Amino acid sequence: MYEWLEACNELPHFLVDAGKPGVNVPAEFVQDGKIVLNASANAVKNLYLGNEEIAFEARFGGQPMVVSFPPLAVVAIYGRESGEGMMFGPEDDIEDSAFEEDDDGLSETDMEVVESDPDKAPAESKGGKKKGPPDLKVIK
Repeated sequence: MYEWLEACNELPHFLVDAGKPGVNVPAEFVQDGKIVLNASANAVKNLYLGNEEIAFEARFGGQPMVVSFPPLAVVAIYGRESGEGMMFGPEDDIEDSAFEEDDDGLSETDMEVVESDPDKAPAESKGGKKKGPPDLKVIK
């Protein structure tokens, strides 16, 4: 999925459950137990996508850090521009999700996953367009 996003000129982002064992991410950017990590080639170096661990070097608030987490901690991977991607996890634990934008605008560190009610209309901005990235859907 990462390679497909890069080939489509999307900036790959991981939504990671920071509470899972083996997750090493900057705690000050964790919100509601999750963190969104920009893993694009321009944002990280020494990216390693393994079966047991995903790791890379990145800067947070100007400070370098080695980030690592097991693939089982990945809740979703998606492209920043389109919001297209995949959600992962046990089917019983995953509901359709959407990203909510606050008044200050959307950024990698202030996103949160919220449950989406398919019967309700999506939040719309003054221009009539949906706020934030498109919904991520569970594909079975």
